[in-house]
Amino acid sequence: MRRRLPKLSDQRGITLIELVVATGAGAVVFLGLTMVVIASMHQMTRITDRVHATSEARTVLHRIVTELHSACVAAEVAPIQANSTASSMTFVYQTGSGAALTPVLRKISLSGTTLSQTTYAATSGSTPQWTFSSTPSSTRTLLTNVSAVSESQPLFRYYSFSNGQISSTPLSVPLSATNAAFTTQVNIALKVSPDKRPVTDVKGPAIVQDSAYLRFSPPAAVTSAANLPCE
Repeated sequence: MRRRLPKLSDQRGITLIELVVATGAGAVVFLGLTMVVIASMHQMTRITDRVHATSEARTVLHRIVTELHSACVAAEVAPIQANSTASSMTFVYQTGSGAALTPVLRKISLSGTTLSQTTYAATSGSTPQWTFSSTPSSTRTLLTNVSAVSESQPLFRYYSFSNGQISSTPLSVPLSATNAAFTTQVNIALKVSPDKRPVTDVKGPAIVQDSAYLRFSPPAAVTSAANLPCE
């Protein structure tokens, strides 16, 4: 008896078309997963950069406010200097821990998107009149990618003490000699952006702000009608 061989049509498999379709479907799934991973990495980078930029800005702001709190070197000395503006503040700052004052003149200024600090050493004089060098003893960059929060909320705003409290209206800038002598509080606000990346992050900029109160004594303890700073 002759044995019957199985028909070739009974040998199941996949056609070329089915292979192409399956490969295409796999590629689509793989591409989708890749896009999800890339988007997640970009989002993580945005968050990390924003946190880093905000942390650096807070550190710099804390340093400036701390120096302003040490700007009352004497009751007769006005810390904030005349001609300070919304983007540039000059103040007298005491360094060292000795009995004798070692004053320096600090200038914090915003040029473009760079916040820098310039220091001028005292060359002669004594309390409350010092002469400072016109040549900086040091200049350093404090922060980059910085800007003012808005036109109505610039980097620096200066306030005087009036009617038992800080005035709600900032002093006009640049500060005149009279307004500088009465500046009792400085509000600082800045907007910092992370380093630029290939992917734009519209929510990247963060606002950091603080204020420095320039007085030795609380308002209730001040008896002078002049309400000068550093009383």
